[in-house]
Amino acid sequence: MVGLEILRRSLVTRAALISVISLAGVSTSLSANTTTADFRSSFCKATVSGGGGKNMKSIITAQNKFTFATLSHHARSNEGKTRNLVLAPFSGHSVLSMALVGARGKTRTDLATALQLDPRYVAREVEWLGDRQAVTKTERCSPTGDGWTTDVRINNRVYVQTGKKLNAEMTKRVETAFDAGFESLDFRRQLEPSRVHINTWVKEQTAGEISELIGRNVLKSDTRLVLVNTALLEAPWALPFPKGATKDKPFNLASDPREPKKMVNVSTMQVTGQVTSFRYAKRRGFALASMPVQDHQLEMVIVLPDAMSRLDTVLSELAAGEFEASLAARESRRLVVSLPKFKFSSNADFGEIVAKLGGASALKPGADFTGIDDGKDQLFIGPIVHQAKIDVHEDGFKAAAATAVAMMSGGAPPKPEDPIPFVVDRPFLFFIVHRETNAVWFAGVVRDPRA
Repeated sequence: MVGLEILRRSLVTRAALISVISLAGVSTSLSANTTTADFRSSFCKATVSGGGGKNMKSIITAQNKFTFATLSHHARSNEGKTRNLVLAPFSGHSVLSMALVGARGKTRTDLATALQLDPRYVAREVEWLGDRQAVTKTERCSPTGDGWTTDVRINNRVYVQTGKKLNAEMTKRVETAFDAGFESLDFRRQLEPSRVHINTWVKEQTAGEISELIGRNVLKSDTRLVLVNTALLEAPWALPFPKGATKDKPFNLASDPREPKKMVNVSTMQVTGQVTSFRYAKRRGFALASMPVQDHQLEMVIVLPDAMSRLDTVLSELAAGEFEASLAARESRRLVVSLPKFKFSSNADFGEIVAKLGGASALKPGADFTGIDDGKDQLFIGPIVHQAKIDVHEDGFKAAAATAVAMMSGGAPPKPEDPIPFVVDRPFLFFIVHRETNAVWFAGVVRDPRA
């Protein structure tokens, strides 16, 4: 079992994405169940499952725009201004993309807009869905020959009300593009056992990281369809932090230079990098350093605002296009890195940001999802619940996330002589990024590493 293999590994990045779509309507018959497509992979060698190139880049760009819009929205909320935040907006993007397959008319246009996709491009569903899957689906390999380094396990599963028939074309596209399998559950008569069944499967796929994504109030007796997407990542640092070098160091909790300093001591990791180990860029108002995992295909990007820069201002600039420009501007540098250890979790509702980005029509009665069940149910998207976790330590990091969507009825420059200090001693941003494509998997704000 892959889950057991992951539990045995000393250093992992865990990401879990879950989508739940519940629909109400007339029950007819569902053909046969198929088992969930399941693959484990590493980012040693990126491969595509149907498409690539320009189309793949377009989907990644859309996903990253959605990521920054979502991160910015929640970071500016009342709670987000005072607490740490970790999100995996690509989870929500993946889930809503599956729902988009069955959207029609204005609902499809609006939902595509919210997902930062060109509605005209969405018309070529098979092509772009293949490209979207290529962002996450890769081959398994071991560059060192002694075991996996960075692994990714992705599963998609569709739970359907017993007896309900889905649109054949939609089913084929979800099966083909998302490797999704189907299973029948009786939401109408056995709602609680169905909820427990799905949560148990999610817990297994995420190695216990997400134990109860679907709360008692998410699904209703009129649930007709539940779409679930999970992903499990594991990745050791390419250059681990020596545990003996970890010490308590001062950290300023104030994220605005106009605020009085709030100094605390936090457990801080330290390491001296090499030219080939860290990519670094100094930009206006902040510095950025990338710390790769063992096979150098994933990396954690740390964005540290200057002492006189506001974190919210830096985030706004990154969302406006500065993130891509900063990644392109990175150069190999010797760095003396000091980075706090941090571990925390976040809960979020993505419904508000989807509406803000133009997808409001998909979130209320009157939405057009006739591509899912040929119009037998008047479906619309209900709550979009998200959970995420992050744990960064000397050996690496692990991250988990889950999203539930309920649809209801109705040439490098010369090396510097001395290493550059990269001392993370104030609130900062972090991103888990696929190096080859710049696809952002996780994003977050650390205001207090002790939390």
